[in-house]
Amino acid sequence: MEEGSVIEVERLDANEGDKVELTDVLLLADGARVTVGSATVPGAKVTAEVVAQGRGPKVTIFKYKSKTRQRTKTGHRQPYTRLAIQEIVTAEKRAQVKAEAKPTEETAERKPAATRARAKAEAKPTEKTAEKKPATTRARAKAEAKPTEKTAEKKPATKRARVKAEAKPTENTTESKPKRAPRRKATSHGT
Repeated sequence: MEEGSVIEVERLDANEGDKVELTDVLLLADGARVTVGSATVPGAKVTAEVVAQGRGPKVTIFKYKSKTRQRTKTGHRQPYTRLAIQEIVTAEKRAQVKAEAKPTEETAERKPAATRARAKAEAKPTEKTAEKKPATTRARAKAEAKPTEKTAEKKPATKRARVKAEAKPTENTTESKPKRAPRRKATSHGT
């Protein structure tokens, strides 16, 4: 493709008249010089304008299986976007444009970023830097907790063991579960 040519691509989410940048350039050819990218050409991009959104010609799909009366007929129209190529930019062209661009008065007056950040910090100290962060809730709870007498029983480590320990009947309870009758073996009836 060249600047000024019109191409059709897979449908893009853009309205008519919008400008689109295509950055995935796979190959560049400038006369006798050809540049092939490993995946894409670095620094290359294509600027295009959306001319129209449309649908391609209808394609008929007809499936047929003999002797079974099986027939299916469907149609399809592929959506596309028509683009007018305005500019093809390479890494070399970008470097030339940047070199030609002269620094304006605003950029000459601007301070370096480090100086601006230092001046901003000196201008107004924030409350966050002045205050010390409080300890986490767990650390605070540990510090506030006083050593207590250890109980005779230790808590079981696992959840299953805890549930078993809670389910054990205490000495005060006199209730006991009724035992289930043993299951009978299945007997085979004589033949």
